[in-house]
Amino acid sequence: MTQSAFMDFLDCYGADPAGWPDEAREPIRTTLAASPSAQRALERAGALEETLAAIAAPQPLDAALVGRIVSGLHGAKPHRERQLRLGFSRRLAVAGVWSLLLCAVLGVGLGLLIPGPAGSDGTEAGPEVAILVLGFDPGDLS
Repeated sequence: MTQSAFMDFLDCYGADPAGWPDEAREPIRTTLAASPSAQRALERAGALEETLAAIAAPQPLDAALVGRIVSGLHGAKPHRERQLRLGFSRRLAVAGVWSLLLCAVLGVGLGLLIPGPAGSDGTEAGPEVAILVLGFDPGDLS
């Protein structure tokens, strides 16, 4: 077996001979007996598998720690978070109202200061715009 084929075999089946297919065990043992580099590769693969198994092993839960965490959750003050959210919402609503008021004042002020476009007959187009935008004739108000 070549070094490359041996490394591929280790990648597929791991370093534990119990996980190797029966028909491949004898050629692998022959390769290991003849090649010191194959022996080192097998040792490195075994060490890697042991390290990965130690990392992936679930840690036991400490019941006292879980109890402290859960009791801390019950003792927390959720209304504080709600107050912060409501405070933010109120500030946002107030800012929105002020923005709307400012736009309305600027719109009215600019509408009074800037002359409107001339209509098709040379007169102001204000009533025509009011009819198109607002849906009624301002002359009907007086």
